[in-house]
Amino acid sequence: MATLFRRLTSTPFLRAQLQTLTRVGQTFFFIHLFWEHFYCVGAATGASMLPTINIAGDWIVISKLYSRGRGIGVGDMVSYVRPVDGPGMHVSKRIIGMPGDWVVVDPEKGDEVIKVSVGRVGLDWWW
Repeated sequence: MATLFRRLTSTPFLRAQLQTLTRVGQTFFFIHLFWEHFYCVGAATGASMLPTINIAGDWIVISKLYSRGRGIGVGDMVSYVRPVDGPGMHVSKRIIGMPGDWVVVDPEKGDEVIKVSVGRVGLDWWW
C-alpha cells in the first residue's frame, strides 16, 4: 500500500489529481458540516406567514445556532419538523408567547386564552 501511494505521488500529474480530489473532499465535508450544524436555506411556501413571507417565491435562511429554544423570544421565527407533514418537511412559525404568557388561541373564533406552559412556546399557527 505504501509503495502504491509513493508511486501515485511521484508523478506530477497524478499528484495534482490527488490534491484536487483531496480539496474536493474537504470542500464537500465543510459544506455538509455548515449545512447540518450552522445554517441552511429553504424555499418558503404556504399562506400561514403572510404578509411577512409570501405564499411562494421567498427564501429563508435558517440558523441552527439557537437549537432547543436557547436565545429565542416573542416575535422570533422558528423552524421545526412537523411529523404530520412527513419526514424532512420543515415548518416556520412566529413565536407569540413564552412560558407563563397568556395567548389567544384563535382570534377569529373568539377570545379563548391559554397560558403557555413551562418548556413550551406559543406559536402563531392559524391562518
